[in-house]
Amino acid sequence: GSPVPDYTGGATLNLQWKNLEFETYWYASVGNEIFNQSKWFTDFFGTFEGSAKGEVAKRSWTPALGNSADAPIWESASNLSTSGAANSWYVEDGSFVRLQRLALSYNFDTDLVQKIGLGKLKVGLAANNIWTMTKYSGLDPVVAGADTNFGIDVGNYPATPSYLFSVELGL
Repeated sequence: GSPVPDYTGGATLNLQWKNLEFETYWYASVGNEIFNQSKWFTDFFGTFEGSAKGEVAKRSWTPALGNSADAPIWESASNLSTSGAANSWYVEDGSFVRLQRLALSYNFDTDLVQKIGLGKLKVGLAANNIWTMTKYSGLDPVVAGADTNFGIDVGNYPATPSYLFSVELGL
């Protein structure tokens, strides 16, 4: 698979009604694939909770299960017959839609604001990176990378949600 998306795009929706302002920004990436190396570590090495000691090992390839297995052959870290080679089990669809910004603000009436000696008063709340829809099993389908590890999730941190309160004053 390719780490390069077939399509990317964004959409902004800004609405204003009386003194209220509403803003959203959506971003989508479609058609890229991610090699989930984090899954490789957590599925089969016994130092992680839920690793091969559990369900993944029961569903891994054996001659009896053949092609009906849900996971590749289980190997201990000290006995890798595949020499740790990558396989398609860890390649996942990296497509996603993310709500990157959601904001609501209120502009106080000019008459009221002028009574307290201001020309403008606006208060608002905003949230960034608060929702992502994806089939990717890792923490975040936006994986950082450069040169040789582009499109490889090696334990990347997810986008951090942030919440903001704003006050805009005008004289």
